[in-house]
Amino acid sequence: VLAVSVHRVALHGWSSNIALQFGLYLLMGGAYLSRGQVRFRTRALGLIAVVFLLGALGLYQWGLVGMGIPTLFFAVLFTSNLIGKRLTYAVLVAAVGVILAVGYGAVHGSLHQDLDLRSYVTSWNGWLVAAGHFVLMLHIILTTFRTLYDELIRMFVGADQRARELEESRARPDQEVSQRKELEAQFVQAQKME
Repeated sequence: VLAVSVHRVALHGWSSNIALQFGLYLLMGGAYLSRGQVRFRTRALGLIAVVFLLGALGLYQWGLVGMGIPTLFFAVLFTSNLIGKRLTYAVLVAAVGVILAVGYGAVHGSLHQDLDLRSYVTSWNGWLVAAGHFVLMLHIILTTFRTLYDELIRMFVGADQRARELEESRARPDQEVSQRKELEAQFVQAQKME
């Protein structure tokens, strides 16, 4: 996707949207490079912010034709998988707000999208952006599912270990009772022999 943005700059020149995209790419690269030093929750929030901003930007630039709405959907999905319910609702409300605001602006003419649908559909730029978004989202989804799978495995292993410990702790009193009964029987036997 970065290569597409560079290509777009070469063809159409620099714009504020391109500057925002490059800033987001730098943020993603920084999050990747600092993955050992930054907590998971902080990186997850950064990733969600980047995906959300890319979705909002795509919706603003290309309207319903682009990848904005699916990208906003993925931002909500990632929030649900990586963070939790409360923030998911906030991101969902924000995504719906962005969709309604851009839609209102497009319908009432206050938002002018310089999109030539024919050139968008027939240029490599649009297709490369779509393919790049697809690969990015697929990578993030697979990484998210792998993380969830690993957490489930850790949870089941921990539960299995706790079940074994509980079983052992239940067996200990039974062993102690049987040992005590055996000692009592030996004591009674010793008293009878005296």
